[in-house]
Amino acid sequence: MRADISFSDIFRGPASIFGGIEYQTPWNPLRLKLEYDGNNYQNDFAGKLPQASHFNVGAVYRAASWADLNLSYERGNTLMFGFTLRTNFNDLRPALRDTPKPAYQPAPESEGLQYTTVANQLTALKYNAGFDAPEIQLRDKTLYMSGQQYKYRDSREAVDRANRILVNNLPQGVEKISVTQKREHMAMVDYRNRRSQPAQTAGRYSAWSIRATATTTC
Repeated sequence: MRADISFSDIFRGPASIFGGIEYQTPWNPLRLKLEYDGNNYQNDFAGKLPQASHFNVGAVYRAASWADLNLSYERGNTLMFGFTLRTNFNDLRPALRDTPKPAYQPAPESEGLQYTTVANQLTALKYNAGFDAPEIQLRDKTLYMSGQQYKYRDSREAVDRANRILVNNLPQGVEKISVTQKREHMAMVDYRNRRSQPAQTAGRYSAWSIRATATTTC
């Protein structure tokens, strides 16, 4: 494969003058244009084009902040119509359709881990909090949950959701909740959540602080 670059042909050949003026009318949506086109249209790729005048006239109407309508008379023999659409992609934001955050509604504490409750919690941890392959364990007075968080850029959102899911259905005697984020089965960050008050509220519901403290695991 071969390619040749001919610098001797750069800026060579017949040239012509092109220029124009634009007038903003007192009516703000309307602008008028006048152009002089020195091209004779005898050597275009489309072939020789008939030309009755070197002057082009046109009007631009601002139909909306994002659309212009154009009407022009070109080469003295051609009526043209067009439109221009504009936007700023920097202003566009993807529509995030997320599941609602679980409400803080602690249920009466059960004796030990209940199979049905844990199954529902694991499902919610995956699809609501965004933890892949979540695991729940109860040791002494601490409820441990671990998994790989994939859903939220801000990990605090995932941890907050996980805390709510766990707090709403706790076994009796739990004093701490540990939420551990993993990567490739390795613990990376551990979030601890404690009871905010030792006393019970509403007779059977334990008061918890949803705020968590984080510890990085090395």
